[in-house]
Amino acid sequence: MATDNPTDEEWIESLAPEARAKAEAMIEDLAALKASGPISRVRSEINEGLPQTCCFLLLSALRRVLSYHKYHDLKGSTLPNTLNLTQIDIESRDAVKRLRALGADPNDIARIARATVVDALDEVVNILDDGRNWDAPEHCPRWVIAEVDGDNLTGRTVDWLHESILNVFKDDAELQLVPGYLEKKAGG
Repeated sequence: MATDNPTDEEWIESLAPEARAKAEAMIEDLAALKASGPISRVRSEINEGLPQTCCFLLLSALRRVLSYHKYHDLKGSTLPNTLNLTQIDIESRDAVKRLRALGADPNDIARIARATVVDALDEVVNILDDGRNWDAPEHCPRWVIAEVDGDNLTGRTVDWLHESILNVFKDDAELQLVPGYLEKKAGG
């Protein structure tokens, strides 16, 4: 008996053999990449036509940028690689207060924060340019940024952002507070 809201198992069983095999492979890929609710994501992708797998792959690649401890001179950090944004906001405010109480120059704190943002933006742009999550299997979906004119695709893709970002920030006074950043990025 078919129901209006079948369970996940019933839904999978209701698919044609080829569609079932594709759905099971997608679920397996998402589960291996530790996606929450892989069956729900695949179900939405198939039933609603939403690119749930590609969205997860893009966002998980971006998440890695935010959770990676880039500054190796902070050895011994016990910060977890989790991202509770409310907690991070509170903790960062408390950290700034502690640094100021220790006599840290507010400009130095701002320089560190800006350098972190610039590094993260640079990594995000590279991920967008890559068009794929390198942790995912080769057969997984990829992404592309496409130009639109109103509601219509122009047929042109937006790529090589990592090269364009240098020109956008070339004369930015804020970026100049990160000594040597542009020279490092330009290979100088």
